[in-house]
Amino acid sequence: MIDKNTKAQALWFISQEMERIVRDLEAGVINRDQAIGSYNTVFGLASGIEDVRYMKTICRIISHLRSTNNFFNIKKLYLSNYFAEEQVTVENKEKEIAFK
Repeated sequence: MIDKNTKAQALWFISQEMERIVRDLEAGVINRDQAIGSYNTVFGLASGIEDVRYMKTICRIISHLRSTNNFFNIKKLYLSNYFAEEQVTVENKEKEIAFK
């Protein structure tokens, strides 16, 4: 079990690191393989603290990186929550679980 302070710090670090990776990739500081490797490391941290939301977001970003060679819009997509799970889907899943 992870205490609240450690989890909060880890979530802050993951958020900052995800933004840094996107920024560096878009600026050309790192290439696609380095970005995927960095996201795999961040995914390990998210799974260590069992944060499903970040794990899903990171998987979607990695999938997007693997499927395209165009990275000039990735920061815009990230900031507009393009990779985040849709709220409607979450609400439907919660309702589905409640009725079981």
